[in-house]
Amino acid sequence: MVFTMAAALVITVAGCKHKPVNPTDIPGHTRKSIVEAPANPNDGADRLKIPDAGEGIATSAPVDIKNANGTYDQPSDNSLFKQVMDGPHHEDRNIFAQDTIYFDTDSSVIKASEQSKLEHVASYFKSNKTDALKIEGYCDERGTEGYNLALGDRRAQSIREYLIGLGVEAGRVGTVSFGESNPVDLGHNEAAWQKNRRGLSILEIPDAPTK
Repeated sequence: MVFTMAAALVITVAGCKHKPVNPTDIPGHTRKSIVEAPANPNDGADRLKIPDAGEGIATSAPVDIKNANGTYDQPSDNSLFKQVMDGPHHEDRNIFAQDTIYFDTDSSVIKASEQSKLEHVASYFKSNKTDALKIEGYCDERGTEGYNLALGDRRAQSIREYLIGLGVEAGRVGTVSFGESNPVDLGHNEAAWQKNRRGLSILEIPDAPTK
């Protein structure tokens, strides 16, 4: 009787030690390096936090992006992007809808087939000096939330770098990562995932001052 009860206890305890079910792993990705807590609690913590529903992770413009002159940009609090976003403004999500950038799985590389889209975006900003640009990075549903937020950030930053290389002023471009949130296709197959691995260019327009 004692043996039976002991055996039952062991089975019960063992049965409680199952691992939680994780999203599908992406081949070649080491999950731990993305989602583990940073050594310094303040080092990158804001980039891996999980946003509330409908929110993304805003990422400050990097300081190590070379501009067209080969020097380093130091975005400041008085950048045009921040001025526009902090003041009365509205956004146009349609003007660059056809210029959505699509990425390969687990990649933030802008493919040659997508580059002409960014040339169109850059052309607009060379002719319109008062507007700003918000770049949104997205992923498909695979991978952890933390990993997808980081990948969405890399995708948005990759687009930003490319535009700066085309002559768009760094201080006019900000980025935000939504990870796997807000998919355009709710399917669970490659056809849907291809549509969700994307980067959007959102035009931010300052409102005209009222008289």
